Amino acid sequence: MNIARPVLDTLVLSVEGPGGVDLGRLERTFPTVTIRVTQDGDTDLDESDWQRDDFDLDACDRAMDARITRDGTWAVRSSVRHAPRFGFEVLTRAQRWIDRRNAGSRGASFAAVLDAVRDEVMRAGAVSVRSPGARALDAWQWALRLDPGAGEAVQLGALLRGWIDSEPEARASAERLIEERVEPGLRRVVLGMVADDLPPHERRSDAIWRDAEALHFCSLELLHVLRTHGVARARWELDRVLSGMGGRALAELTTIRLGRVGAELVDACLGGVRIDACA
Repeated sequence: MNIARPVLDTLVLSVEGPGGVDLGRLERTFPTVTIRVTQDGDTDLDESDWQRDDFDLDACDRAMDARITRDGTWAVRSSVRHAPRFGFEVLTRAQRWIDRRNAGSRGASFAAVLDAVRDEVMRAGAVSVRSPGARALDAWQWALRLDPGAGEAVQLGALLRGWIDSEPEARASAERLIEERVEPGLRRVVLGMVADDLPPHERRSDAIWRDAEALHFCSLELLHVLRTHGVARARWELDRVLSGMGGRALAELTTIRLGRVGAELVDACLGGVRIDACA
């Protein structure tokens, strides 16, 4: 059975106002997404709506999923001034659909595992932003952003741990995938990452995954927890995931739509040290 594996390959950015838009950092961070700047045309999302405290992110995610699965495109509108930051926040929110890879994830064994995870996501129809598959794909992309030179084992660990932590019964499936599709030389390390049992000299890989998972929470889970469980639970979760976060991961917080309350909570958890907005 052939299963479509959609990816986001084009962001149409309609800008308003005089002057140009510096998209250099955005394009370096998302090299597989073509960013097409226009001054007209229909859009799916307006930056002024995106910034509202009462903006319905769940509805936005559903619309995003539908559009990307249809034609691999997402179209947004922004002022010239806010376009770079808005572009970062939108593509960060959508990165579960992005197919950024490096040399470590272009091999046959990684592709086989990735295809299996994506097939399971699409077969189950679980494309929601908080589905196990979405968490796995988002954590993988965060790992690549934190370490652009990450090897295959690190990326497989991020992908599979993101999957099984959302769906514990998937552990057996993940271990089977590793045994069947991962090259023998990598199996021990990847199985160690999945089982949270790495030797000390390989703990750097584990730290990358933990930061990736923390960023995933801030990006796709925090505002949902705030809305459904309240400030106290959200603060507890943030204290847990931000504890020990590395400097590079802290800088990536600037690319996430946290919302006013979310940003205040993050600042409080970090001891009042404000995270500057990205340029």
